[in-house]
Amino acid sequence: MTYPFSIFLLTSLYLGIFAQIPSPMQVQFAMHPNTQFMHFSICTFIDCEWDTTIPNATVFNPTNIDTDQWMSTAILWGADTVCLTVRHVDGFALWPTKSSPYNIAAATNYQNGNGDIVRDFVNSANKFNINPCFYIILGFNIYANHTNVSGSQYLQDQQIALTELLTNYGPISRLWWDNYGLDASIYQPVTHEGFICENDRVGPSCPAWGILTNLVRSLQPQTMINPGPDGCIVDGENLNGQYPVYRNGDYGSYSCFFATSPSNGTMLLGVETDFSITSHWFYDNSTSIVDAGTLWSSITLKRGQGANIIMNVPPDTTGQVPNDVLNVLAQYRRIYDTTYANQAASLSAPVTGLCTNTSDGLSFTLPVDPSKTFDQLLISESLAPNGQVINGYTVEIQDNTLNTWTLLPVHGITIGSQVVDCLGNRTNIKNIRFNCTASIPGTENMNATIRTFGAYLGGKVL
Repeated sequence: MTYPFSIFLLTSLYLGIFAQIPSPMQVQFAMHPNTQFMHFSICTFIDCEWDTTIPNATVFNPTNIDTDQWMSTAILWGADTVCLTVRHVDGFALWPTKSSPYNIAAATNYQNGNGDIVRDFVNSANKFNINPCFYIILGFNIYANHTNVSGSQYLQDQQIALTELLTNYGPISRLWWDNYGLDASIYQPVTHEGFICENDRVGPSCPAWGILTNLVRSLQPQTMINPGPDGCIVDGENLNGQYPVYRNGDYGSYSCFFATSPSNGTMLLGVETDFSITSHWFYDNSTSIVDAGTLWSSITLKRGQGANIIMNVPPDTTGQVPNDVLNVLAQYRRIYDTTYANQAASLSAPVTGLCTNTSDGLSFTLPVDPSKTFDQLLISESLAPNGQVINGYTVEIQDNTLNTWTLLPVHGITIGSQVVDCLGNRTNIKNIRFNCTASIPGTENMNATIRTFGAYLGGKVL
């Protein structure tokens, strides 16, 4: 069941700082932590990443594009959302848009001027039950900068582009607004008034961003804009991570400046970390590929700190994800399946309670199969109906022989959508016990819910 965005907005305003009011789209975002990024555009064909001149669009000519293969690739490694760069920094649009002549139909020979990769992408996503997401950079683009488009005309063009994307292709789960609210004057050259902000903390106050956000809300109220007013990026573009991760804030931004400490924010925001399986965002012949072991460790680390993941898996000039990337993803999936098939203990149903660190608080004890070894805990917190609550937890194990209890070296602060605690091998264990010890300020009187809890044996590269 879906609810109008206005209901959640009005409820949030009424309750003020006394509660986080998670909307259905925020809860769903947290429960679906893996998105596949797909950087595919002119840069794929001329080995660039962030071009500053206007490339000749005729170089764009995929020889054997297969958007169905993009979706099967996402399913292979465990993503249920795929995000396509429908228009990157150069301004080249992968759909026949009236917002600019620099698009796949008007400026290329692809399919004799009848191409629409956005249409193909969405059709494949629907076929495979994948959530479609559109990446677009709105604050500026190189084509507009070099063709003397006025600021007012540029803003109008962005409204045209968004209207097309949100009315011609059906429901879109998410928009990924690159550089939302950032000071665009650091790029060359920028003349588009209304988009230039002091920094990402005042992004929502910039006139153009407010206009475009309102347009999206009017066309598709349940489309999440993250990064944007609904969320942000933490630990951007690398294979590390950040902990703890807090999702409660007052408004979204490009960078998660609020995510490192608790706040009294009334919104539950989407927190995501982005990186690429290849050394370049757009595929080229010189790119290197992360090996399966490193990929496993990185995804476990990043997802295990509480943030969602968006991993770039770029197609090559054929328009397909190349075999060497597919091989790494298949190997990663075997490690994943091996790990989560080795279960030593698990929670059969969610457990709810206050984080009081007392006997009547949120606490539970599970039996462990003493014949099983485990080295990893996977814990998730339900973000409905109260948002993120847990701000401290402990896990203890009871030895099967001595009956003594020992504290495990867990992350111990936030859980959020998911946390993964990697441990040394634990053997001959009788019981495992979880205790919630603290709540995020402002949520002390709200119940927290552990949605899932499991002990597993981490897989090796096969």
